[in-house]
Amino acid sequence: MNLKIIVSLTLLLLLTACTTISKTDCLERDWQQQGFDDGSEGVAAAQVESYAESCSRHDVQLDRDVYLEGHAGGIRLFCEPDSAFEKGERGYRYAMGLCPADLESFFLGEYLIGLDFYGVYRTIDELERNLAQNYNMISQLNGSIDSAISRASGGDITRQEEDQLRQSVDSMQSQIRIHEDEILRIEELLTQRMEDLEVLKETYNR
Repeated sequence: MNLKIIVSLTLLLLLTACTTISKTDCLERDWQQQGFDDGSEGVAAAQVESYAESCSRHDVQLDRDVYLEGHAGGIRLFCEPDSAFEKGERGYRYAMGLCPADLESFFLGEYLIGLDFYGVYRTIDELERNLAQNYNMISQLNGSIDSAISRASGGDITRQEEDQLRQSVDSMQSQIRIHEDEILRIEELLTQRMEDLEVLKETYNR
């Protein structure tokens, strides 16, 4: 595993959430089932502490062992390698040590492949958004240029106003050229990223 992957995984946050629950829930909820449900959704076992803290405010003591027993079954379901690629491809943030030791290496193998795909997909999406923004700006500038030219040729403005309009048109045309250059740059990057995606698909037969 290279340094980039290690750093990325180190920065991923543990999936826990602050939880507020009622006294009735504290007393009546099936905590083994809750543990299983949380585990199967990739919620860390530490979530039990949030539940316990919430229940303690109602003077109810949560049975952590029951929750953790359910969680142990749920987390194994979550960590099945068959679903690991999809989790990585969706950009799921995995925290090292979440999966049991006997499953983690298999999970990470598929997850990291999916994460590679996610990185490429995300870059492509960003580039396509930037491309659309540049085309949109060019369209707006062209509309403003047409309006300025129409007004300048209308004959009902002073020579000074006409000069100002023509200077404005020159400025907007310069901005259009900048956006056109940016479009060419983005299209080059898009081509490279699409090629990277094809390489990934061929390499991993996805």
